[in-house]
Amino acid sequence: MNTQDNTTHFLVHRSGELEPVAPTDIRISRWDWEKQEYQYLSTLSVKVYDKDLKVSDSYQVPRHVEKKSGKRGVIKKYSFGASRRCKFFMRNTGHLMKVMITLTYPKDYPMDGATVKSHLHKFLLWLTYHGYKYIWVLEFQERGAPHFHILVDKEIPHQDVAKSWYRIVGSGDEKHLKAGTEVRAIRAKDSIGYYLTTYMEKARQKSVPPEYEKVGRFWGSSKGLLQEKKMKIYGKREDIYKLKKSLRIARRYDRSQKKQWEKRARAKGKKRNKFKKYYSKSYSLHIINSDKIKDELSKHGIDLFPYQLADIAPVPDSRERRGGRMTPEVSKTQEIKFPETYDEWLDRKGLY
Repeated sequence: MNTQDNTTHFLVHRSGELEPVAPTDIRISRWDWEKQEYQYLSTLSVKVYDKDLKVSDSYQVPRHVEKKSGKRGVIKKYSFGASRRCKFFMRNTGHLMKVMITLTYPKDYPMDGATVKSHLHKFLLWLTYHGYKYIWVLEFQERGAPHFHILVDKEIPHQDVAKSWYRIVGSGDEKHLKAGTEVRAIRAKDSIGYYLTTYMEKARQKSVPPEYEKVGRFWGSSKGLLQEKKMKIYGKREDIYKLKKSLRIARRYDRSQKKQWEKRARAKGKKRNKFKKYYSKSYSLHIINSDKIKDELSKHGIDLFPYQLADIAPVPDSRERRGGRMTPEVSKTQEIKFPETYDEWLDRKGLY
């Protein structure tokens, strides 16, 4: 089953104008039909989120280079990458969340991650059935028991949550029915992303007890919660460079942020006798809270071009897929006229 591609494709002209084109437009294809040769256009990949902006060079992998694929390793701890992705996700979806649910276990609790995730999966199915979107995070209490924080996008009765979690766990303890869950509204609407990441990123509660087995993932969400507007911009090298140059002020802002993060990482690394630099020197622009810098720049008459393109709809493809190949869409009633018939052509060529 082919999923619909919502990427908007643009072609940059020498004048700097950006023209929306279809993904099968011959002008952005690798093969130039007029010159009968390969054309190596530079490509800029842009992703606009609610709070963040990602711009990077996008290159096609040559056919002779095989993509590396492998199985995902066993998760044993809350890694730096998982924390970074969780913060990014909450920063761009936290404004949708209205209520925080806390699920805890009674005095006797399982230490098998498969059992714990089975309970969580049943509860998330219950939320999905009732039309809730969610983000969940796994943590551990001081006594070593696992517990979950779940953010939902609508108000939910505490009594229904308590009964559902009590029935799923099957503890039979009346105290667990009364005190095993907590439901409270999220009040910090202005700084919701910072509030959630600070509250749900407590390192002390992310350390896995030694006796706990099969910890698995530390966070997750319902499908379709993160909204992104994807764009690909094709053009010659000098034209793409001009677009990158227009983001210079945003890039400087991004570098200043990374310097602050690196200072903090070095300070922590000295305490632990280790430090790893996580930022590459290749062109990859990721601006956190880009909506704020966009508003700040607009006050001075400076507009970031990705936001000007974000509301443009993709150009539909004029061809349809048949038998695994893209073929031109031709109406059944359309008649194709030739200057002469086949018999007339044979007669003129003297092939009879």
